[in-house]
Amino acid sequence: MKQTVKEYADLLDINRNRLNHLCQETFGKNALSIIHDELLKSCKSDLLTTGKTISEISYEHNFSAPSNFVRFFKSLTKQSPANYRQEYAN
Repeated sequence: MKQTVKEYADLLDINRNRLNHLCQETFGKNALSIIHDELLKSCKSDLLTTGKTISEISYEHNFSAPSNFVRFFKSLTKQSPANYRQEYAN
């Protein structure tokens, strides 16, 4: 999964500002918020439905290191991926 607005804008062959404008107009959110929401959903799904380690999930979602994944996850959910898995997997 891509993580930046530029990556998605390049795929669509438009510039970042245009993509942000379209996202804001259509969804009421900027492109980065939408990307983060979808990335978080995918990570949560992996945490709850697979036996993959935190490291495996982080690399599969293109984080450069597990610590960056943990920081990203914690900033949006206020809990670590391990705590999320423990709390909701049961």
